[in-house]
Amino acid sequence: MGIVIITVPHNKESSAKIEILDCILPRDYEAEFLESGYRGLLILKSKINSDEIVDILKECPTAYVYRVIPVDMIVESNISSILKAIIELIKGRTGRIKIECHRRGKVISSAHELKVIIGEKLKELGYKIDFRNPDFLLFINVIGEKTAITFGSPNRIIKKLSLNSLGNI
Repeated sequence: MGIVIITVPHNKESSAKIEILDCILPRDYEAEFLESGYRGLLILKSKINSDEIVDILKECPTAYVYRVIPVDMIVESNISSILKAIIELIKGRTGRIKIECHRRGKVISSAHELKVIIGEKLKELGYKIDFRNPDFLLFINVIGEKTAITFGSPNRIIKKLSLNSLGNI
């Protein structure tokens, strides 16, 4: 089973869902969107694994998709649960890590503070943090009560639509 987070323009969620399902349903007719509770944020659940969903959406023409982020783990939105999951995900890996953090809702007070706490803990464990030339990307997406965590190659996450191209929509 795979879960991906898809960011789309505000008030274009319905159109984005249609074009995303047009791409995914031929491979998984049971794929569905989970409620995110936030505008511009879609969560797709499928029997296809997360990286395959990213690949399908990368190749499929879309007009309303900003970013597609595969999800490796979902945990409660508290610092100890997030840190425990991250340590489990990166165990045994070596290389430079870039940390990116986005927060929706007020369960975690600040994305920046969370990023600093995670960075300090990873440095303490011997990992190298590098925002310019990373080997790995650690992407933390706090979505209210739940937090989605992604870890892997920086090119696992795709960007399709830029803010500058919105004038064409």
